[in-house]
Amino acid sequence: MFETFNTPCLFVGMQAVLSLYSSGQLTGLMMESGDGVTHAVPIVEGSPQTDAILRVDLAGRDLTEYLMKMINERGYSFTTEDMKEKLCYVALDFAAESSKAASSSDVVQSYKLPDGQVIDLGSERFSCPEALFQPSLLAVHLQNPVDLSNVLAACCCFCSLFSFHTPQPVEADGRPL
Repeated sequence: MFETFNTPCLFVGMQAVLSLYSSGQLTGLMMESGDGVTHAVPIVEGSPQTDAILRVDLAGRDLTEYLMKMINERGYSFTTEDMKEKLCYVALDFAAESSKAASSSDVVQSYKLPDGQVIDLGSERFSCPEALFQPSLLAVHLQNPVDLSNVLAACCCFCSLFSFHTPQPVEADGRPL
């Protein structure tokens, strides 16, 4: 197959590490939230700390279902995946954003449905992603209902339990400086 597509080489790597590299960093804590699961992956000097990786069974699909539930309560019935990806955002201060949404229309944005109908989204835009930090907002029963801020804190605690070896500077031939 490599010959067919004239592929000169292939690099296989862990998604979290590659994401961290893309930001120009070698050390950090990466949150990967996919369709069905979220991982917190601590990375030190380009090496994932596998003993400290945490998994949460709360991710994009849960948020899509939650948004669909909120929209259905308003009398609409359709697929909400595209709407979630285009209009939803994480509020830095959920309480303040809720107050703002109740008193003004600043957070309201319109979404055009495939049939041409237009729906306005207000507090749903930030209430949906807030479920990542307050899983109790979801009607589903999670095995480990923890919010992502607690996952990040726990991941950092796990990392501090381990003694990380800091690489020492070396010459080009590998000898210590």
